[in-house]
Amino acid sequence: MNDHSIFAFRSGDGVIAPDKLELTDAELQRARVQEQSADDPAPEPETLMQRASRFIATFSAATPLKAKWPEQDAHAPDYRHLSASTIGAATTFMLTPDVVELLIGANRFDPHGMNDVIALAFRGLALGKATEIGSRHEVENATSIEVTDVRPNHSDYRCLLGFYKRDADPTKRRLTLFSGSTVPNPYYMRGYYNKVNFGVSFSTACNMVPTGGYVFRVAAHKHGTIKPALRMTDPDDLAQDATCTVLRTTNDLIFGVDDTWDTSMPYDNVHCTYVTSVKAEWEASFSSAGCLTVRGKQLTSDQWAKFQAVLNQLGSGKRCDLVLLTGRDAGIAAAMLLNGQSGDDVALRRELIRLRPGSQSAEVARLREKLGLSAGNYFGPVTKKKLTERQTQQGQPADGIFTPELDTLWGWNVFGAPPGV
Repeated sequence: MNDHSIFAFRSGDGVIAPDKLELTDAELQRARVQEQSADDPAPEPETLMQRASRFIATFSAATPLKAKWPEQDAHAPDYRHLSASTIGAATTFMLTPDVVELLIGANRFDPHGMNDVIALAFRGLALGKATEIGSRHEVENATSIEVTDVRPNHSDYRCLLGFYKRDADPTKRRLTLFSGSTVPNPYYMRGYYNKVNFGVSFSTACNMVPTGGYVFRVAAHKHGTIKPALRMTDPDDLAQDATCTVLRTTNDLIFGVDDTWDTSMPYDNVHCTYVTSVKAEWEASFSSAGCLTVRGKQLTSDQWAKFQAVLNQLGSGKRCDLVLLTGRDAGIAAAMLLNGQSGDDVALRRELIRLRPGSQSAEVARLREKLGLSAGNYFGPVTKKKLTERQTQQGQPADGIFTPELDTLWGWNVFGAPPGV
């Protein structure tokens, strides 16, 4: 995982054609060469010197830091834009293909995948009722899944990852979800913090990938030691590892709206959690410095084995875009469908319509123009970075999500006039 920004070397955002669903033989070879040299993060035994340095750095701080999720949604970049929602969304609700489709449309995503299969990831969502959180780990090929909106804590399985069979026939659409995580664990968060603040040797730059729609391909992680895995791919080159604007925290162990947005090559792939119970050294039941993880061990166990089975069916080099949103997003969408508000343009603009990584529309083109970027209708890492810079300049919390509310505040008319005006 790289620690340096590459923003200066990238001037625009683009996306590959919808029908580009697999690599050619030449592209596959190029991709594999790149994968072998990539700086993919993976758990490694800690040396005695590293352990001693970490111990000293931990107690050098005035108060020992604890990895935490922001206490208020308004302070969390992926939740801030939803904190003023007026929809009475239930904590436990039914996740259906219709909910996913509403979210895809509201965010102007256009995901694609081989055999109409795309990947899903929900940050802050658990299977079953509130009383079942942590005890249920999988539901496969379902038309409806009971889920509960929670918040991540960097230690437990409080996220869901899986697949959506997005068949052209709505009656054939199916959801598969497994327990996992979409946030880094305390070990990597603290290691990066100690490296930046105390000069402690630590090789991995910890980050959190923001919600959005991302291009992925079936490939491998960590020089082929985990294969198949889903590999984050550059949106305009299916054979190239992704450039992404990710969030890094160096002032504490909380990812908040006051942290740093860094455009880099983070290697935030989808792989196994490596363990299925809390490992004391990691303070978590998963290993991640920024990758998305599915519950299971490296030697193919539990839910990871079933996740890999789908990847094997798709095949190496095949495209499988991933939509990452929060459980709160999904809960609001489910409530709007249940209440008959999904066709209410005013309510949709207020609650769900957003521009963020992966959005593609004329609205994105107008946003990019306002941000002083080159012509284009794709919201990529450059758009994300420029938007966060603009928010910071305006003295606003930098979440990098463009909302109709922000559009009105800035007077940019990106979304056009509100309905009825």
